[in-house]
Amino acid sequence: MHIYKFSYDSRQDALNSLANYYQISVDILRSKLSDIFNYMNNLDTQGFYQEYMDNGMMLVEIMYLLNPNLRITDDLKIRISFYHRCITNGQQSWFEDGLLNSVDGIASFMHKVTALVPEIKNMNIRIESLQNIIREKGFNEEKSEIDGINGFYRLKDAKSSIGFDIPEVFDKYDYHKIKALILSVLKPTVVKFYVERKANKLDHILKNYWDLVLDDKAVTKSGANAGRGKTIPSSQIEKIIYLNRE
Repeated sequence: MHIYKFSYDSRQDALNSLANYYQISVDILRSKLSDIFNYMNNLDTQGFYQEYMDNGMMLVEIMYLLNPNLRITDDLKIRISFYHRCITNGQQSWFEDGLLNSVDGIASFMHKVTALVPEIKNMNIRIESLQNIIREKGFNEEKSEIDGINGFYRLKDAKSSIGFDIPEVFDKYDYHKIKALILSVLKPTVVKFYVERKANKLDHILKNYWDLVLDDKAVTKSGANAGRGKTIPSSQIEKIIYLNRE
């Protein structure tokens, strides 16, 4: 079985991932980037970009530009890395249970942070209330039970996304005091992890990677529901990066 692994620690990392998929060297891919970007920009100028992206013609043309003899076997496995921005105590043991969906994750987070800041116990904050807020909010009109763990496609986006450290339930509701306590003892963290995707999601991954490589200097705060409500086991955590407080 061949594993196609996509990762975006940097632009070079993304190019390595694309070269692996198209079964060419990175040097060959780099030599064709101008042609590919001109093609993509021309589609955009002519107003065909979205249409060609949606019907798959853009990816077909890129394949012909890079490797017209590309053959993808049916016996394949797709792995893609995401970057989750959060806040932790700076210890790897924080992730011994893996990464959890939004509803289970807030319960786990509260148990951990209460052990570090006993004062929180006296604030009478019910975990069930926090979970219900998340359930009522939902994400993209999906049931919250299938939301999370959320992540960015690029490491740079996760690193730059100030404000994504704290669970958003504390940011959008009147929990300012507990938010201050949490921020005083925990530190911003980015977790790189991978998930597996079915073959029918390959085009979606390729579209995102080409869009991001084309506009690599831009920073986006748009993440993805990478875990889809399933726990990301600790074995799928690839890297933990502890950040300085901005």
